[in-house]
Amino acid sequence: MNEQPQKAILLERIDGKALLDQIEGLRKDIAQIRAEKDFHESSRYLNRKQVCELAGISLQTLWSKTKSGLFKSYNIGNVVRYLESEVIAAIASTSKQTA
Repeated sequence: MNEQPQKAILLERIDGKALLDQIEGLRKDIAQIRAEKDFHESSRYLNRKQVCELAGISLQTLWSKTKSGLFKSYNIGNVVRYLESEVIAAIASTSKQTA
C-alpha cells in the first residue's frame, strides 16, 4: 500500500460546514483504505500445509476434497497454492451443510 502523507486539519477559524466536509472526506479515505486492505488479505495464497491447518484436515483429505472440486487449487510454477478467500468460503459451505 502506498503511504500517503498525513493531513492536518486546522480547527481555528473553520465553520461547521467546512468541518463536516473534512470529516466526510476522511470517512471516504478510511473506507477506501479498508477496501484495499480487505482485497489484499483475501488475495493471499496458501500452501497445502496452511490449508490443512486452517481447515483442520489431513493432506490426504485435502487431496480428496481438491479432486472432488470442493477446494480449487492453482499450480504456480511447480507448487500448488489455494486462494485463502476460496478456502474460507469452502469451509463455511461445508460447515453449513453439516449443521
